[in-house]
Amino acid sequence: MMMVRRGLLAWISRVVVLLVLLCCAISVLYMLACTPKGDEEQLALPRANSPTGKEGYQAVLQEWEEQHRNYLSSLKRQIAQLKEELQERSEQLRNG
Repeated sequence: MMMVRRGLLAWISRVVVLLVLLCCAISVLYMLACTPKGDEEQLALPRANSPTGKEGYQAVLQEWEEQHRNYLSSLKRQIAQLKEELQERSEQLRNG
C-alpha cells in the first residue's frame, strides 16, 4: 500500500511540475504574441539630420499618432474577426 502511495505521489508531483512549466511557457508565448510591435524610435528625440525644435517634435508626435491609429485599427479588425469566429463556433455548438 505504501509503494502505491509513493508511486502516486511521485506521479502527481511530476504532473504538477509539468503543468507549471506548461503555464510558464504559455505565459511567455502570450506575452510575445500580444506585445505591441513598434519601433524604439517612437518617443525618440529628433535626430541631427531631421528638423529641429518645435517642427521636429511635431513631426515625431504626428508619426507616433499615425502609428497609434494604425495599431488601434488593427486591434479593431482583430476584435471583429474574433467576434465573428466566436459567433460561428457558438452556432456550430448549438447545431452540433
